[in-house]
Amino acid sequence: MSNANKVPHDQLVKQVAQEAQVPQAVTRKVLRGLSTVVSTELVAGKQVGIPGLGSWHTTFYKSHFGTAQGQRTVIKGHKRLRWHTATATRKKLNPQLYDTKKQPRKK
Repeated sequence: MSNANKVPHDQLVKQVAQEAQVPQAVTRKVLRGLSTVVSTELVAGKQVGIPGLGSWHTTFYKSHFGTAQGQRTVIKGHKRLRWHTATATRKKLNPQLYDTKKQPRKK
């Protein structure tokens, strides 16, 4: 994603504050708190979800061999962060995939 498509933090705070009809200072604190709680729960091995948006969880990759700069190397076991988008959000992003009307088949 290029920076041209990135929503700046201040703009996000402003938009969320307007949507929730709360002061921006409160929204900023809530977003910081959300970040802290999500990180803490993920480190503890829990799944964290936001209804209508999606959920995060971690998976563990075992140690395995890989190739780096033409040489075989050991990649140590590590946790990876995974994101699953909620169906409601997927439908908003790609409504054509969830159209309930039957499309005629092409022959």
